[in-house]
Amino acid sequence: MRRSIRATVSAAISTALALALPISLASRAEGASTRSLFLGEAFGSYSFVGETAMTGKTAYTTIGCQARPGTHVENTMGSNSEENMNSGSVNTSGDAIKNASVTKTLTTSVVNRANLLQGRITASRVKAVSATIRDAGGMRTSAAGSSLTNVVVFGETLEVAPGPNTRITLPRFGYAVLNEQFTGNVGSLEFLAVNGIHVYITEMNPLRIPVGSQFVMAHAYSALKPTIAAIVGGQAYGHKLFEGSRIQSGPSAIVYMPCAGTGGKVVENDLAAVTHPPAFQLGEVKDTATGTVTSKSATSQTTSSIESVSLLGGLVTADLVKAVARASKDGSGVAFSDAGSQFVNLVVAGRLMGQRIAPNTAIQLPGIGTLWLRRVIRTPYSIEIRMIDLPVNQDNPFELKPGSKLQLAVARALVLP
Repeated sequence: MRRSIRATVSAAISTALALALPISLASRAEGASTRSLFLGEAFGSYSFVGETAMTGKTAYTTIGCQARPGTHVENTMGSNSEENMNSGSVNTSGDAIKNASVTKTLTTSVVNRANLLQGRITASRVKAVSATIRDAGGMRTSAAGSSLTNVVVFGETLEVAPGPNTRITLPRFGYAVLNEQFTGNVGSLEFLAVNGIHVYITEMNPLRIPVGSQFVMAHAYSALKPTIAAIVGGQAYGHKLFEGSRIQSGPSAIVYMPCAGTGGKVVENDLAAVTHPPAFQLGEVKDTATGTVTSKSATSQTTSSIESVSLLGGLVTADLVKAVARASKDGSGVAFSDAGSQFVNLVVAGRLMGQRIAPNTAIQLPGIGTLWLRRVIRTPYSIEIRMIDLPVNQDNPFELKPGSKLQLAVARALVLP
């Protein structure tokens, strides 16, 4: 069966390559406008240990990458009842503000009747406010408006409103930080996070809460880049096997591009090997993302590379498959490229393919489907490279269901003015 597939496919390869026309991937669209980047989130309560959530974010609201000036979001919740953290009503909101005098991201979280550790910490009202601002004085952050009312910790009432980052020891539990605030700059993105109450469990305790657990009550986060050329985005992964919305395998070693870029740093995710016999066997997978955003330009680049590729019982092999997607914007417009994308020693049905595979080369695999090589998907603001894209449309001996799709070395990059 496999030998006959190789023979039939080999005959189709020359025709496919002859018909595949080169596609110009470097193209430009006019436009030199700028925009502002507003980011924010707020929630009432949240608990977790390590990377595992114990209770979800209540009354969660967010200001996303594409928010424009005037955006307003809000959420409410009547009450929340959890074993070690509960409250009355919760109200959260977020605003993206821009006028002649100020550009600002503002988020607020208000929690009434807060109760943590089964009554060991209580407050009649906890309010967190976070604002990241650009005005005549430059960039700044502010937690003005944040407050805690009627706070009682282990039976003792706090007579004075806690200042920023007030730490209180919790005997046989750990410690709590009241009015917790931390600010910073990531890739020139100014931000401020405020937690009304933040409990850290560092000891074995009477409630048997796992050491390492954390409880947050009233959280507000804001971030701002007041003038940027564009927001960026994208992702890269080694492989994905799926049927409709149902994932059968992958996406492997996936990386995402933050909308404010990475500050020029390379974000990387690696995986030693991926096997899904008899459909495919893959060696090391490495995916990267790097991006920069300034007032004059924006660049997003993602890559995915796979070593020692073997598909369909050896019907398709390669020493290396690498996808590179790049999107950029400057004063002359938006440009896209897949320069650097490559196959090394690609063999299909026993035939060694050349180093220069034209974009969107299609080869019919009898009894399986259409094998796409260096597939290019374009939109006005993004480019996606799928070095191997195999929609399966027939029953086959490789345990790939008809209707499923296998994609290898996928990279997508986006710039949105």
